Formats: sequence, structure tokens, C-alpha cells
Amino acid sequence: MGLLGISAFTGRKLYTLTLYFLITGLFIVSLVFAQTDGGEKQGSINTSSFQFGDPVQLTPEEKSYLSNLGNVTMCVDPDWEPYESISEDGNHVGIAADLIRLIAYRSGIDVKLVPTKDWDESLNVSKEGKCLILSFLTQTPARDEWLLFTEPYFSDPNVIITRAEHDFIPDPALLINHTIALPSGTSVEERVRQDYPHLTIITTGSSEADTFTLVEEKKADMTLRSLTMAAYTIRKEGLFNLKISGQIPNYTNHFRIGVSKDQPMLRDILNRGISTLTPQEVQQIVNRHISIEAQTGIDYNLIFQIIIVFSILTGIGFLYGFQQKRFNKSLAKREEQLVRLSEELHDQLEIIAKNDAALRVSEEKFRLLIENSIEGICVVQDGLLKFFNPIVPQLIGYSAEEIKTMPFTLFIHPEDVNFVSENYYNRIQGKTVESRYRFRVVCKDGTVKWIEMNSVLIHWEERPAIQSFFTDITDRIRAEEEVLENEVKFISIFQQTPDPILITSATSEIIEVNLGFESLFGFSNNELSGRKFQDTALSLSLSELSRECRLVLDGMVYRKEMTFLNKQNMPFVADVSISKIVIRSEPCYLIQIHDIDEIRRAHDAVAQVNHKLNILSSITRHDILNRIMVTSFYSGEIKNAISDEKLRKQLDLISKATEEIRSLIEFTREYQDLGATAPLWLAPDNVLKIPPIQGLLMNVTLTSELRGIEIYTDRMLEKVLYNLIENSVRHGKDMTHISLSCHQSNSDMIISYEDDGGGIALTEKEKVFEKGFGKNTGLGLFLIREILSITAIEIVENGEPGKGVRFEIRVPVGKWRISGA
Repeated sequence: MGLLGISAFTGRKLYTLTLYFLITGLFIVSLVFAQTDGGEKQGSINTSSFQFGDPVQLTPEEKSYLSNLGNVTMCVDPDWEPYESISEDGNHVGIAADLIRLIAYRSGIDVKLVPTKDWDESLNVSKEGKCLILSFLTQTPARDEWLLFTEPYFSDPNVIITRAEHDFIPDPALLINHTIALPSGTSVEERVRQDYPHLTIITTGSSEADTFTLVEEKKADMTLRSLTMAAYTIRKEGLFNLKISGQIPNYTNHFRIGVSKDQPMLRDILNRGISTLTPQEVQQIVNRHISIEAQTGIDYNLIFQIIIVFSILTGIGFLYGFQQKRFNKSLAKREEQLVRLSEELHDQLEIIAKNDAALRVSEEKFRLLIENSIEGICVVQDGLLKFFNPIVPQLIGYSAEEIKTMPFTLFIHPEDVNFVSENYYNRIQGKTVESRYRFRVVCKDGTVKWIEMNSVLIHWEERPAIQSFFTDITDRIRAEEEVLENEVKFISIFQQTPDPILITSATSEIIEVNLGFESLFGFSNNELSGRKFQDTALSLSLSELSRECRLVLDGMVYRKEMTFLNKQNMPFVADVSISKIVIRSEPCYLIQIHDIDEIRRAHDAVAQVNHKLNILSSITRHDILNRIMVTSFYSGEIKNAISDEKLRKQLDLISKATEEIRSLIEFTREYQDLGATAPLWLAPDNVLKIPPIQGLLMNVTLTSELRGIEIYTDRMLEKVLYNLIENSVRHGKDMTHISLSCHQSNSDMIISYEDDGGGIALTEKEKVFEKGFGKNTGLGLFLIREILSITAIEIVENGEPGKGVRFEIRVPVGKWRISGA
């Protein structure tokens, strides 16, 4: 027997082989019948319910309006699946129906369906005022005549549907002698008649399916329908010889609720319900209705083709048997050649096996590279993602099975879908398109993400396709927006600040000056930018300013008063603030010049007046004290010289009054220095250690918890603490201990002064701060409050009578700090 046993093929064996083929064919046919009988519906619809949420809060006026209105009558399109239809049992079903139910519930509205036979009848009933709302339609000028419209609650782009052999349609305006099938009474029909009058429109009543049937049967060249409706109808009706051949920009359907024009409040209430809808809720409802039903049936064409094929095989078998005898001898001669070819083939198969192994290794490396890439990778063909790596489902939240069946435009943000679709179709046609661009995608949970995509035209399975690489840049976009916002804020502050501001490099090169600088010095930014101090005609103390910049440390603000010349060449004093900043990783200086010339002149004038007043007060005080000394001396002499007790008592009164006058005059010496100098940061804990205060504490224990606390106050803080302690020592009954502590109250610092003396009666707590109140001069606590008030520091007494005083000193935020913090 030869290689294949051909030389031994007798007629009997050939008959047996032919019979075998025939039986095998019949067996396959029976399997086909068995399998087709077992077909069942595929793609069940997810009917899981969604949460209705809480109704909106209506005003009493709105509640009264709805109560008087009663049921809101509604007309719908009874045959517009999957958007909406009226079921056999008279219920409103579909995407719009679910959304309307959700909106009505949240708006507190009871809706009553008015059945109609088609959309045209629904429009007529609405015009007659027999239904208050139309559930799901777009806004057009014609409809504005009798309807008000809510905000859109569902958007869907329109696409051009043609037969598979039709070319891509970039612009319907370029078409000649074309017909388009459209349902009558729709907004799309109105727009097409207006925008493309050269197209011949074939209306199909209210039937959506008929528009696709006319295109399939070549009775119309195309139709223009929404993407959702196109995908649903093509798949449901099995019209797979149709395709999406283009998209008209700005033809996106924005579906709204049409409200009778005499019911504006009803429209406003519905808008409040619409505003509660989230993208996740809308997507969930859409997913419940857009599914595919596939029914497998008996393919008689297939069975007939199988029978024909096996009949041909049977005839060939008989013919082959007849010819076999004739060529048997020649085939035997070639058997040796076949053996030799078989050996060569075996060698080639070994080579192929090695190449196949190498190819599998290469494919495994490629698979690992694709699957572990940090970038999303996909191939788009016919508007669908034919291939994608695991990053894609992770990014948008859909499963791989969902992504494979959904047009890629469903993932694009509505505001970007036209731009992305145009790029896709132009690139498919080989046109030059920007390869890298950004746009937004809407994830399954409704979140919006920014991606940056780089796309190229390739051939996938011998047909044009788009290969794209993309990266999630949401965080980068947010960072860029924050940087831009901060930059805008900085520029606004920089330019609107009336004080002159300039930014210089570390080498004294001027980078930028603001409008305040130009106004005061007369030089614009264009004149100074890029020039060094010494190269300008500025009348500044430039060498001194440049030298001061070098003294600025990181993180600190250096301040100094300097003298400049303005654009009128007049000198003025300015408070200069210099801080170090970083621009493009280079150290720079921000210099702010605040004109304090008028303040300085006023300050100097006041200081000069105060100086003169102090001199006058000192002279006057000295003269009065001299006369008081004389009065006291002679009063004492007279008292010693007389024996009349009545006159002696009167002289005692004169001496006492003289002593009080002397105390008052001495007080003026202290009070004249109040506020004479600028406040400064003082540490109370250090002030308590001065000798005058320590001298008061001979038999008293003092504890302080004020370590590290500094307050911004008058230099006379020493007098405050001295008077408090002196007051406790003088008036405290058996007083042995004084304590000072502090705590924060909101942002203020409360310093507490306490002793264990007798305290102050409730009726006298506020009086003790009045001038003249008390057993001595009555000026101590009055002076304390005056000193502290200079820097807005307050003092009150809230101790418990019988236990001791408790003075609380409230230091406002900004007037206290912790040293070293």
C-alpha cells in the first residue's frame, strides 16, 4: 500500500467511502435540526429596581397649586422603543417612563397617562389642551408656540444610518439625489427640512422600525436617528447589513418634558425634580432597557447547502472511482515522489514547530506587556472597542462584556462626543488629525475623568481601525486648574495692590513690577523688565536695596525704612518689606514699598508736640510740688505752735488734702508716659523678676505658668503687674499666695491673676477700675486698664468674694505668641 493507500482504492472501497460521507452528512443535518430546536432567547434584561430618593421640599404655594391641579395628564409616543411605548396592558414603559416616574415622585406630582394611537395624535391632543405634559421630546420653534420646556433630562446624539456598502458621509450637504427616511412630526424632521432642503424626505408616520426597513430595502438611502435608537433597532430587528455612516454636528437630542404654556409653575416644579437626577441613576435606567435578544431558529438555507454539498461529494466519489482505475498506475509511480515530499514536509514541519514555539514566546511577552501596561490600550473599529487591555475596564467601571457591545461614544462626555467622533471618523478616512488630545469620559458610576489619548490609524483583521493609547490625567488636570487659579489670584493681587511691588532675581535683575510701581516711580514693566538695577534710571537707593536683599533669610520677611525719590524727584520715606521666593526653581526677591511719608511726618509732629507737652508738664509738676512742700511744711509748723484742738484738726485736713494733691501730681508723671512709645513684645514672666516687684513679695509666695508667653503691649506692662501685686499686698487679708496662669479661649489668650486674700465684693467688681475708687489714691487699677487698652487687651475681675481676687486679662489673637514657636 502507498502513502495514502490510493493505489489500493477499488470500486468497492470507494462505494463504502461514499456511503460513509453520506451518512456523516445526514448526521450533521440532524445535529443542526437538534440544535436549532434548542434555541432560546439570549440577553435577559436587568430589572433590578433603583432608589426613588427623597422628594424635593415644595413651598406652601407650590403644594396648594398641585392640590388644586390634581392629576397631571400626560401624552407619550406609544411606539418608540426603547425610549417609551404603551404596553398591551396600557402601561407607560421604557427609558423615558422610568425617568418620568422618578421625576414625578421627587416633584410630588401625580401623573395620569392619556392613551393615544401614535405620536401625531399625542401632539394634537397636547395642542387641544387635553394633556398638560408631553413626556419625552426635544424643543423646537414650532413646539414653542404651545409648550414650555423643562431642562433636558436625557441627551442622545443623532447618527446617519445607511446600508453597509454606502460610503462614509462627512457632511449631508454634499449629497446629491439622496432620500432620507424619517418619522413624521419629529424635531429631526423639522431641522432636516430647514438645514438640508436638497434631501428628499420620506416620512413613515410614527414608526421608528419602518425608517430602518426602508433603508434596508433600498427604498431610502439613509435615515438620521439617535444613537441609542439605532443600536437598539438594528440589533432587535437583526438589520446587520446597516451601519453608522456619519454624524451631523450639533444634532444631539436634548430630551425634555413639554408643559402646557399656561402652566409655568408646573414646569418649575418638574425642573426641581429633574435637578435631583444623577448620571448614575440615568445610566442605570438606560442599562435596564438597552439589551439584545437573539433568537436562533432553523436555518433551512444552511440545511439545503449541506445536502447540496454532500450530493456533490457523492457524485465526485462515483466519478473518482471511475477515474481511479485509469490513473491507478500513474499514481503508483508518484507514490515514491510523495514519500520523498513527505520527508521534506516533515523537515519543514519541524522548522514550523520551532518557529511556532518562538512565536508563542513572543506572543506571551506581548500579552504580558499589554496586560501590565500602566496606560490604557484599545483598538476601535466600526465604532466598537474590538480590543482593550485591563486598564480600560478599571478606568471606566464597565465590565469587559459590556464594553465589547457598547459604541465607544457612549463612554464620552456629552460635551466632548462630537469632537472625539469627528477625530475618529476623519482618522479612519486617512485625513490628517491631531494625534494627541484630551477629553472627558463618563464612568459607569457617573464620575467624570479626564484622559489624554494618542491615536494612530492601523489595519486590524485587514480593515482600517484606530489604535489608541491613553492615560488618566484627572489628577493632573485638577493640579493644573489649581495652579492656574493660584496664578490668576497672584497676578490679581500683584497688579491691584496700590503699593509698588517689584520682583528681582538673585543677581539684582528686575523681573517684573506692578502698576503701583509704575504709578509712583513713572517706569512701566516693559521699560524695566530684564534690566539690572544699575542699568536703569530709577531714582532709588539701588545699591542699598540690593545690599539689603542679601540679608534676607529663607522663610522670613526683612523690613526696613528707606528713603526714595518719586517720579517728581521728591524724597519720601517708605517701609520696605523684602522676602525670598522661588520662580522656576530660581531664588528671587519680592520687594514691597509702602509709602509712609505722611505717617512719618504726622508721627514726628505728634512726637514733637508730646515732647513739648511733657516739658511743660514736668515744669508745672515741679512748681506745684514745690508749693505743696511749702504748704506741708508751714501746716506742720502752725500745728505745733497752737493748742486749739479744733484748729489742729482743720490743719490735719489741710495736710491730708495736700498729700492727696501730691499723689495726684505724682500720678501725672506716670500717666504722661502712657502710649508715648510704640508697643513691643514683652514676656510677663520676665517682668515679674524685676527688683521692685520682688521687693513686694517678702512674705508672699508667687507661682507663674507664663513661661514662654509674650504679649504685644505698652512698655508700662511693668506698672500693670506691679500695681496688681501691690494692690493684693495692700488690701488682701492674710494673703500668702499669688498665682498667674494662662489658657486659650477660641483664638484669644486668657491670663489669670489670683490671690488668696479677701477678694472684692460683687457690687464693687466693676467700680474698682474707675478713677478715684478705693482706699488709697484710686488710680492703680484705673491705670492698669488704660495701659492694657492701648493694644486692645481687656481686664475684668471675677473672683469669689471671701476667697480672693481673680483678674482675667484677655489678649486678642495676634497680640500674643509663644516664644520660639
